[in-house]
Amino acid sequence: ERPLCYYLSLFSVDATFQERLGKYVNHSTRHANCVIKVVHYDGTFSICLFALKYIEKGMELRFHYGVTGLDWQKVGS
Repeated sequence: ERPLCYYLSLFSVDATFQERLGKYVNHSTRHANCVIKVVHYDGTFSICLFALKYIEKGMELRFHYGVTGLDWQKVGS
């Protein structure tokens, strides 16, 4: 199985593009409440977001992007 960063480089979840739902999910190494998995079904790859615990309505969705050491990550997450 390939690492998540491999798939994220192929299938962008970049929030820069308005039509992408990635704009609703934020990064956190310490307080992640979701996990991303690449799912292959019927010949198609999809990036799926799965809850790690119950998420109340209005709570921020967070997952670990899978990379560390980026400048903006040093501020805190």
